[in-house]
Amino acid sequence: MKAKLFLVLIPIILLGVLVVKPADARPSSGASITRAVELIASPCHSPSSISFGSGPVLLACTSTANGLNPLISVPVPYLVDRAPNLSLVSIPTFFRLIWDDSSLAFIDTPAITYAYPAGDPTDRLTNLRVQLRLRPYIPSPPSGGVVIENVAITTEDLEIFREDDSSNDKSSICDPLNNSLLEIANEQGGFRKRNSNPCEDIRSLLMSISSRAPSIGDTERYEGWRALIPSDVVTFSPYASIHGAGTDHGSPAFQISATTSYTLESRVIWDEHTYKEEVITDDCDWSYWDDYDFIEWGNWPDPIYCKYEVRIDWPVFCKPLSGNCPYGHPNNWWREIASGEITLLRRPDGTYAETYDFVSVQSQPLLVAP
Repeated sequence: MKAKLFLVLIPIILLGVLVVKPADARPSSGASITRAVELIASPCHSPSSISFGSGPVLLACTSTANGLNPLISVPVPYLVDRAPNLSLVSIPTFFRLIWDDSSLAFIDTPAITYAYPAGDPTDRLTNLRVQLRLRPYIPSPPSGGVVIENVAITTEDLEIFREDDSSNDKSSICDPLNNSLLEIANEQGGFRKRNSNPCEDIRSLLMSISSRAPSIGDTERYEGWRALIPSDVVTFSPYASIHGAGTDHGSPAFQISATTSYTLESRVIWDEHTYKEEVITDDCDWSYWDDYDFIEWGNWPDPIYCKYEVRIDWPVFCKPLSGNCPYGHPNNWWREIASGEITLLRRPDGTYAETYDFVSVQSQPLLVAP
């Protein structure tokens, strides 16, 4: 009996000599923000433009995070109306432009979970996507043209000015004392009504339409853009369009073009930043007697052979939109990536083109007072 008891105690005594003290759980000290800061500083690269020839131009760039392309369209000036409908030599022609609402659109990159560093990630950015927006870039007035907000309106073989520009001596064209054709009364085939300004009478023929700054629903992607009508654009020519550079229904025509200037900005954004945390627990069972990590004598008479178990958790480090991240709020993450200009307008018939072509005919034989 003593011999059997001794044999049972031997392994227990030996195991007591080999006892290993349990290790403490050592979770990560926190998230790594280096890569997040890098993505904020450079959300995308290689800006480019995509033109379909019959519609608005799309701007794109390549996401630094996953190589996908966000898109945004450049708003197009819409020449909705002109008056008079038939442009006449020495009679001012008025043009009304607004932004074309149908030219506004954007597409963000699909939301992904971005994990880094590669191979053994320690951090995750949930619902990461790259976005684009446009700001207006105000150009210098071009030679032979005018600027309304960030759109330069230019013509060939025509004088052009803004009606509200009192510093422009071309505005005297609207004065009947300087233009005898504007003295012809409305009832005699002219444009002047009794005791009124003839240019105002012509201008009143324009379609009445409101204009607003480009925006899409509740999401503002055209930051700082303004409506296009501080005034109407006026053109004037003492010559018919017989030698014009354009064509309208086969006839020589004058041309008007609109060039929109912009600054393209991009940002990366995500909903939640989580980090990897190893949670170490222990599990004790008699079956571990030949493969254990440590012995917990305090468990006796319950199982004393124990193993470590490691569980991976992803606790939240911060949520940017709540403003509690060390790298700031997404409102401040926009980065300028390009500036440029697009020459394109939408014509009254709804088509898109680089120019609007219109005929101007000789008026003097028609507008002579009896």
